[in-house]
Amino acid sequence: MERYVAEKVEIGLKMRLGEGPVWQADTNTLSWVDILSGTLHILQGDRVLSIETGQYIGAAVPVASDGQYLAALTTGFYLMDKTGLIDKIGSPLDMPLRCRFNDAKCDRKGRLFAGIIGLYGDEGKKGRLYCLENGAISTVLEGMVLPNGMDWDDDRGLFYMIDTPTGTVEAYEYDGESAHVSHSHTAAVIEEGVPDGMTLDAEGNLWVAQWGGGKVCCYAAESGRKIAEIVLPASNVSSCCFGGRDLDCLYITTATSPGEEGSGYLYQTKTGYRGRKSYCYQNK
Repeated sequence: MERYVAEKVEIGLKMRLGEGPVWQADTNTLSWVDILSGTLHILQGDRVLSIETGQYIGAAVPVASDGQYLAALTTGFYLMDKTGLIDKIGSPLDMPLRCRFNDAKCDRKGRLFAGIIGLYGDEGKKGRLYCLENGAISTVLEGMVLPNGMDWDDDRGLFYMIDTPTGTVEAYEYDGESAHVSHSHTAAVIEEGVPDGMTLDAEGNLWVAQWGGGKVCCYAAESGRKIAEIVLPASNVSSCCFGGRDLDCLYITTATSPGEEGSGYLYQTKTGYRGRKSYCYQNK
């Protein structure tokens, strides 16, 4: 098995709960959020711009071609740019009380998928996955506890989804035209910590951030066998994405943990694997 060590990105920024990194290839820009401080961070070159929203921010994805971001906040979906919040797009009518949005990502059609979790750690079975398309919000999955990382393998017609307490990554058959999902199989079983955020590489392998495990591990798409791991000086590793001009750098977010000097920072490493281009929200 291949082993790698991640290095801290020296930008002088420590996060309470870093999450949701996204690489925007057309501008060579990395963005990610600090959920608990309600902040979107945008890194271009060696300069970081931080925009506060005043709410918990589960995720923010670029909007196609206009420099804006679509943010999943405590109270719904909002458009924002480098100056702050612009406008509220909406929120699910059936969204349970005491919940907030968590991880989110766009499919190749530019639809945003976003999960909700309990606001105060009392998730129960209130977790749901929603889809935002052309301003309309629909329910994709229900009965989850803590919906988290997700990604698509369009070549194989699969949608991968993590419900963290299950300790697994589940694969669903995915209709890219209708956005319909139906359960297929368990793609990977996580044995160190629990699965949080994730991304796919160009070969379809799953790179999973392991909260409480201090690692990002790579699992083969076909077998679910662990084939590589990246060790970090932080127990709570939250998410990852491929970026850089050649999509060969894995960026990793972490959360601050008491007594861990290396926690709460953004990390990076090169493994020899390359990622896939991320998708923007298409606000048609």
